[in-house]
Amino acid sequence: MVNAETHFQQDKQNEQIELHYNRSANDICFYRNGKQNEDCSASSLKGNGRPYPCEMPTQYNCSILAGGGQIIVSKCGFGDYAKEIVFGTANFMSIQITTKHVNTENLTGLAGHQEDGFYIMRNKSQVAVNASAPKRFDFAESWSLRNASDSIFKYSNTSGNFTLYNKHHTRPKFLEDLLGNLTALFENFTHSNITKFNNTCMNYWNNEPNEQCLLTIARTGNYGLGVAVMLKANASRHAWEIQHNKAPQFSHGFPHNITVKYKKSSIWSINVTDFVTDDHTKQQDLKFEVKTKLPKSEYTFEYGIFKWTVGTGLRYIDTGITFTVTDSFNAPEISVVTINYCGCEEPVQCSSITFNSNSTDNVNKASCNCPDYATGLYCEKMKDTCPNVTCFQNDLCNATAYRLSDSWPCAPCPNGRRQVMTPKQQTCEDIDECDSDYTGKDKCQQNCSNTNGSFTCSCRSGYTLNADKHTCDEERHAMRN
Repeated sequence: MVNAETHFQQDKQNEQIELHYNRSANDICFYRNGKQNEDCSASSLKGNGRPYPCEMPTQYNCSILAGGGQIIVSKCGFGDYAKEIVFGTANFMSIQITTKHVNTENLTGLAGHQEDGFYIMRNKSQVAVNASAPKRFDFAESWSLRNASDSIFKYSNTSGNFTLYNKHHTRPKFLEDLLGNLTALFENFTHSNITKFNNTCMNYWNNEPNEQCLLTIARTGNYGLGVAVMLKANASRHAWEIQHNKAPQFSHGFPHNITVKYKKSSIWSINVTDFVTDDHTKQQDLKFEVKTKLPKSEYTFEYGIFKWTVGTGLRYIDTGITFTVTDSFNAPEISVVTINYCGCEEPVQCSSITFNSNSTDNVNKASCNCPDYATGLYCEKMKDTCPNVTCFQNDLCNATAYRLSDSWPCAPCPNGRRQVMTPKQQTCEDIDECDSDYTGKDKCQQNCSNTNGSFTCSCRSGYTLNADKHTCDEERHAMRN
């Protein structure tokens, strides 16, 4: 049982509250002046799992919140010295006092004041705050109730009396010195139990034994209490790790701006894991994500590796590439990649100094210098000028097939003819290969006869035309004896 006393200054009445821990139900019951208020219990569900005001705030000077496994008391007779007292359930009743920064010279008892790093016992002697467990026990025991006249509990609430609750003032066995010898610490337990206790009472953050957990089991013989200690220790450590955790960091070498060109087999890839470090989370435990509006058919992202086959998807959308890495404490770090994009049909058509009207803060899209045969923002549309052009060979006009030829949209002139192009007509003039100014490699070495679109070579008397049909060699005659 725990009791507290408060005074109403406005009506001079004394109010007494008591809190009783029900071990079998793992619950705390609340009594005011000997009468239980069933709404004010630690197990109350009225607050949907959270402490709620279970008494009218204006009815009493004490403020009581109950529920969620807790009863929180504030403003009572200790209001000048403490902000609140939290009574919690975790296989036993825990008490947490939040003090105020005030002069506590007149405050005595277990919550009493300290003087220069010492607790003050009932007989005014001192115990250092970092003293050994036996000495700190002596300090606490000095403030235990010794006489029925010292107690203000109403024992009739639980059908007991002062002697029932206070007759056992035994001195515990202090086990700190046995922590290095678990067999001696748990002398009455089996080897399998000792192994179980040791595994349970192991700090996850440094793989070292938790002394408080081991001592709790050794002192009480209750394994569940040791589990409760570890749960609290793990929660406290996890809260500390979150408070002191730093999000993952991208290194300075991470590319925040890239230049890519659309063409066959053009791939941009990056292993994001190579550019990320974290102080507390192993790399294999980091979580990597990517966010982009690029067509999913153009990229993959697996195990932190981003691979983008650069296509036409970026032509008419606005997107960068955002990488997010999250550590084991759910702390994220984000890095954005902006893009310089050449989306023209041919890379050589991209301007290196101007951007088109589809450019944004995320993407600079190069302007395209389209050739005669193409149009569109990215030269992606073929001009079909065949209806408006007369080709030398009327049936050989194809704007797509001949787009890279200087005869576009017509087929190239046949051999032996020279092309003359106007916007509406292709003319293929005959080339006079017999002209003295002709410099072609196929020029006749001796005699030349020009024809329409072609020519023939011949040799003078005493010479023979070679197989190349252009050069001549002197005839050879056999010698007679």
